Amino acid sequence: CIFGYSTAWSTQVSRTLLLLINLATGHLELLQMTLLMIALLLTYPILCHTLPPNASTLLDITRIYPLPPLLSTLSPNVSRDAPFILHLPPSHGSKVYKPFWVFSDTETFNSQGNQSGFVSNSAAWDHSDREAILDAVMMGKDPSLALRVIDVAVTPDGAIRNQWIPHTGEELAFNTANKKLANGGLWERIALWPNCPPTAINQTHSFLYCSIVEVTPPKSTQNTMAPKDDVGWFYTFKGISLVSIVEENTFSLGELKPSALKPLEVLTPKRVVPKMFSEKEVAWGNFGALVGQCPQGTQGNNKDNGKCIYPIAIGARGLMIASVPLDKLTQKKSYTYFDTASRAFNSISPSHDSHTAAFLNGTFSSGSLVFSEFYETFLIVYFNRLVDNSFYIRFLDRQYPLYTLKDGRIQYDVGWPINKTLTASDVEAIGHYTWSGQYKLYETEQGKGGFSYAGSISVDYFSGLGEERKDRDNVSWILLTWTEQTGEKIKYKTGGAVVGFTRKLVNSTNMTNDWEPEYDLLNETYPSFPWDDIYTRPELEDETSGIGPTFLQPIGVGMVIPVVAYAFAICVEVLVFY
Repeated sequence: CIFGYSTAWSTQVSRTLLLLINLATGHLELLQMTLLMIALLLTYPILCHTLPPNASTLLDITRIYPLPPLLSTLSPNVSRDAPFILHLPPSHGSKVYKPFWVFSDTETFNSQGNQSGFVSNSAAWDHSDREAILDAVMMGKDPSLALRVIDVAVTPDGAIRNQWIPHTGEELAFNTANKKLANGGLWERIALWPNCPPTAINQTHSFLYCSIVEVTPPKSTQNTMAPKDDVGWFYTFKGISLVSIVEENTFSLGELKPSALKPLEVLTPKRVVPKMFSEKEVAWGNFGALVGQCPQGTQGNNKDNGKCIYPIAIGARGLMIASVPLDKLTQKKSYTYFDTASRAFNSISPSHDSHTAAFLNGTFSSGSLVFSEFYETFLIVYFNRLVDNSFYIRFLDRQYPLYTLKDGRIQYDVGWPINKTLTASDVEAIGHYTWSGQYKLYETEQGKGGFSYAGSISVDYFSGLGEERKDRDNVSWILLTWTEQTGEKIKYKTGGAVVGFTRKLVNSTNMTNDWEPEYDLLNETYPSFPWDDIYTRPELEDETSGIGPTFLQPIGVGMVIPVVAYAFAICVEVLVFY
């Protein structure tokens, strides 16, 4: 608990440490050790339930509805990996976003089950009946409608043979040569994988930090005694490519009705910087990017209203964030990087395993960091590296800004006081407030081929829809998506679920229903949450939330508890025997 771990994990550690001390320290009397243990166990729940933000910080979830796998209107037999959604902002007076899907490896099959096309990335316009899905979940019904898309660059026979984000000439030559050498077998290739949602700048311009990956297939062996999959697949990170996305034509949203199949405008990708970051650098942008006001002390271009881009990266110790003025997005020398020690951006590019670069410690494999207009704060939903098929969620807790002690007085970072009203432009706040503890949001059903991955959250998928319903102002509906491994010829399917959040954030100083969880020292579990209509209950998990700036406050208080407990044990012994 002292270092930001959940109570179940740290209770076990405390008990083990106490046992080792008892065994190894001969000069301490048994009574003294017993009293120390009792004092620690009595004060432990108090410590773990009063420190922000680990103990009782919860998100109130009303309902979760799983959806059928994603379908394609024009390509019925298709396998898609890593689904992510770009939300183009509303235009022409509308309040509805235009969702545009991007995928990694995409394979199509003909009616006979033979491969008709394969590309390392593809794209599609959303073709779902979002109104019908939202109407069903608002009425408390399981939506039977599947998400749907219309693929870009699909041929009349339903095949996808043209890649959306193009290879460079060098990459294409590498793939072509290796394919010839393979002589019909598996070949080594360079893949371009959009492993995060693209970021919209306005209605017509977006961008994406795309991962460049060298894919090496299993090597054959002459040793008949060797296992069939002796080597396996290898995925070697080769860098990040910066891709601009421009909408060339416009259209009426009415043309996207599911019953209508009309030509759609084209979102044209261009690799404006073929390799923005090398394989030796941090993979900036591989967890997406946000648009906001430039950090304090950074001057943005007036024509961009002082906007900056904030690419987020998965580092060895957690999530890292950088900043660059919008008009200098392609200039690496203009990037600055957040340092948790100074809680400021500087020009020193950190290493992948830097101790002070992660603003949120932990393990992450995929996910999204987004601003929720509904909650007026930032949310992060993600898969960790435990391959447990579970989405986890945290939020930026505005009640607990980070601070420093000067002359014994608390000083909050300039411009980031308690309960500051945040907007989507306040991206810099990510490094100045405490993140909530980690809670399980939803556990996907594992496919026959293995664990779920490539998870993401879409807070704007249903925005602007269903506003005539009375509960629209009280519940926010978001979309979860992920890759399901089927274990069949069509290897990958896109899973989805709709989640409903209620209006208020529930935290340690604002619990709903006058209820606060009490830790059970014997069973080491939390009691059931007092929610009636719920599909999956959030649970406080056992993984670390980090030892970085998020936990500067808990560490200081946490160190006091064992000292007080030990002093208490000695005092009792003195009073009893002396």
